[in-house]
Amino acid sequence: MNSTFDPWAAPEFPQPLADGLHEHPRPSETSLSTVRTPVNDSECPECRGQDVSQYRVLSEGGWWLVEKCQDCLASISRTAAPLFGTYKPLGYTQEITFGKDHS
Repeated sequence: MNSTFDPWAAPEFPQPLADGLHEHPRPSETSLSTVRTPVNDSECPECRGQDVSQYRVLSEGGWWLVEKCQDCLASISRTAAPLFGTYKPLGYTQEITFGKDHS
């Protein structure tokens, strides 16, 4: 008797893939947004506005923690954010620099 196991003969997919749906469905929001933390006692050097917020952005060189004026969008400060956010891989000790900070 010639019996061979073929795992692709009848594959089993986890839900919701078995129903023909995407595992990560398209967002229903029409635009993306981020949580912006107001920076107290800070003034924009460009327009003298008082509405300054701090948040993460993805730009050339990776993720950055920026402070920007919400009136004129002038950048007040920009520092490299952790590469993996709050996740710290085991054995990760080397600090990664990128962008203008790379020497």
